[in-house]
Amino acid sequence: MLHNSVSVQALLVCAALTGRGMGVQMTIPDHVSANGGRPVTLPLMRDIQPLAISTLSRADLIVYGRLVRLESYMNDAKTHVYTDYRIVPDRLIVDRSGSMGKVKRSGDAPSLVVVMNGGEIIVDGTSVKVDDLSQRRWAEDANLLMFLQRAEGENRYRLYGDSAGLFEVSSAGEISSLLKHAEKDKPLRGRTADEVIKAVLDASRR
Repeated sequence: MLHNSVSVQALLVCAALTGRGMGVQMTIPDHVSANGGRPVTLPLMRDIQPLAISTLSRADLIVYGRLVRLESYMNDAKTHVYTDYRIVPDRLIVDRSGSMGKVKRSGDAPSLVVVMNGGEIIVDGTSVKVDDLSQRRWAEDANLLMFLQRAEGENRYRLYGDSAGLFEVSSAGEISSLLKHAEKDKPLRGRTADEVIKAVLDASRR
């Protein structure tokens, strides 16, 4: 019964987060209170479609490197959770924003941040996790190919095309989309990171 109660509560919160099914949008603290202080997991359900290289190549910033989690937090309305990640670049592919030229890249960590949906926070002593069901998680030391667009604030970015703009690169150089469902990986399936980067550069010059 407890599991069912929490699941129903999570679905109600998800409806509130997406603005559907409720006339008045409740805040995350409201739902924590209504759930009796038990840990809550809120599924964020979205239909993210894969993007072709010709579309991904329009991103403001394309970089190969790693992401380091900084912090998770609620938005001002307290209805959603975001997580900030610091970019640790290994290779700059495209920089239409000019941001990479403004940060130190040798020895010092750059001050570029990617904002993503979801994350885990503590609200009134209760654990609240917003789980983005469209995106697979990656290992902390994973090599990533990131397609980014400017977000509000200096040197802040979001994924271009949302979860469709993030790819994991294996030790063998093989690329895989972090979209949760494998069938959505078709545009780049079977290609190496070097092949994708070359195709992106070619498309960017057109």
